[in-house]
Amino acid sequence: MKTIYCWRCGEDVPGLEEAEHEELLVLWKEAVRRSNITSAFEVTRIARESPEFRAVRDRYQEITGQEMRTKCANFFHLLSEFGPPCSNCGKPLRTAKARFCAACGHERT
Repeated sequence: MKTIYCWRCGEDVPGLEEAEHEELLVLWKEAVRRSNITSAFEVTRIARESPEFRAVRDRYQEITGQEMRTKCANFFHLLSEFGPPCSNCGKPLRTAKARFCAACGHERT
């Protein structure tokens, strides 16, 4: 786990390594199956409150040292999905192919 800036959330978030991400996804899929979520709009609330997601929340906290929360729809930020640091502000580009920085607008050189 490494803290990384997420342009969607607008804040630093826990960035997960592949193995951590996969472990949480296995727990997440099982929790979704057990909870019978019927609407994507319910996911954020249910994931934070539902007993079916307790194992996900607990393991996320063990890995990151933080409660499972996010301002964007992405609960688990995978480090490999972020691009290199911006040459202007140092925050990660959205992707490896991004042409400009979402944080400061600097064009990639």
